[in-house]
Amino acid sequence: MLEQETEAILSNLRTRSIADRGAIHLKEVLSSDLPQGIKTYLNAEVVRWLIDDLARSRHFSYVDASESDTLRLRRNFARTLSAEYVFPREQFLTTLDHAVHFVENYVCRPQWTLDNFLLDRRDSLPVSELFFKLQYLADYSYFPKLIDRYVAQKQWREVSAGDLRMLISKIDEQIVQQHDPRELGLLAKPIFDFLLLDNTPSERAIPLKPVLVFFDDKGLRTQKEYLERVCHVRAKTSITLTELAEILVDLAFSAPEVAEAAKRDEPSAEPVASTLISEVLPSETPTAPIDSLTHSGITFIEEESPKKGEEKEQVLAEPGANPRPVTPNEDHATEVAEPGRKNVALSLTFAGMTAKTRKPSMSNLEMFISDEQRSRFIRKIFKKDDAYYSSVILALNRARTWKEASHYLNDFFEMNGLDPFLEVVIEFTDAVHRRYNPQTNTGR
Repeated sequence: MLEQETEAILSNLRTRSIADRGAIHLKEVLSSDLPQGIKTYLNAEVVRWLIDDLARSRHFSYVDASESDTLRLRRNFARTLSAEYVFPREQFLTTLDHAVHFVENYVCRPQWTLDNFLLDRRDSLPVSELFFKLQYLADYSYFPKLIDRYVAQKQWREVSAGDLRMLISKIDEQIVQQHDPRELGLLAKPIFDFLLLDNTPSERAIPLKPVLVFFDDKGLRTQKEYLERVCHVRAKTSITLTELAEILVDLAFSAPEVAEAAKRDEPSAEPVASTLISEVLPSETPTAPIDSLTHSGITFIEEESPKKGEEKEQVLAEPGANPRPVTPNEDHATEVAEPGRKNVALSLTFAGMTAKTRKPSMSNLEMFISDEQRSRFIRKIFKKDDAYYSSVILALNRARTWKEASHYLNDFFEMNGLDPFLEVVIEFTDAVHRRYNPQTNTGR
């Protein structure tokens, strides 16, 4: 995505760490001024290597792996030793390269990266592996916090791909809903921090493209298009964090009807998949104020009062806050809702909610695409990139109307230089259209 910038970052980080040496301790890396996301990734990789080596050792094979504490103790042992790990030069440079690509993609398109990294094209994964993979994440801390807490609260041993994708989507949806336009711009700060290798980059510019990708990943097409138009008019191909925040504020105040339409276009917080429909954790005792832009805490709040005879709904709220995945084997404050404001948040509802309160769910787009079509679309439209195909299908599944889907397809075709009148592109468009007009479906 940013080849020149990525190579410049790698060169800078090599100089800051190993330089011309033949080896380096992990503890040196962890105490250096490398970005936290890079240090977190490197540490998690070393822990994984040590765990794998320990599991393969001859004597360890006699340890009863069925005991519930075995895995935990093995990981604690590996974490204790990890800081003393010594990277040979070539291994360090290779792992650093993986870390840079991973973090770069995660800060620019977190939802897509999480989908590919956590699931790795699988239908489900053990919760123990999910929790371990979450330790690779440093930025956007609301993702690992809320995923960890919700899955632990449900006491799942395995999580399905559908449930995890739904949870990730609703976490991001909630974060967007709870930020004003200026704060929404500041949510992109990790992109600036990483590309500029600076924690105070408000007046330094980065290329516009990763910022547009960030808003596209969140499904904020109105904001993305407005930002793109403004920069085109101003003949700008780069942007500062301050300019980004100001442009989003301009969108809200100079064109309030457009901003309001953007909110209405966002996916509503409908009841989640059946396996997620259950009561949320009870409210917790406030302990300290929270900085809304650091995502330092999690608050449990309640929806507006239900009408008589209706079930009450609670929501879990977080105040204020092609990837190249390298797959491993494995505070609180009280928030008062503004009068008349509906907290859409995660909308984790009670199982007893009556059916009439739920909007009918739409069929998964893949039901309208045959296996043969899927292979052809991936080969001819997505350039043999299965992960990119899956992320686009996931995004289209969020579109509740054909109008939304068609807008997304137009952007997708334009961004990838695809001729909408090409036969295979028309076939893909028709498959999407059948989702909203199932009577035209010809079957799989």
